[in-house]
Amino acid sequence: MVHPKHEGKGIAQYLVRYIEKLAKERHHGAIRLDVFANNLRAVSFYNKLGYEVTGKVIFRKGEFFCCEKLL
Repeated sequence: MVHPKHEGKGIAQYLVRYIEKLAKERHHGAIRLDVFANNLRAVSFYNKLGYEVTGKVIFRKGEFFCCEKLL
């Protein structure tokens, strides 16, 4: 999560790319994450970075998409 006053500066994308780099270096085959289905901005963000929705799960807050990116 990036503080609202720092949004739009590429910080979130930098952080995700950094984590992907670390995961590859450590020989992980994929990254999996959950994103709140109603957070269209976050869903779009992860989609643009190559994460695919592979399933759905219901938590107390509501529906979440299970996303995965193969490395």
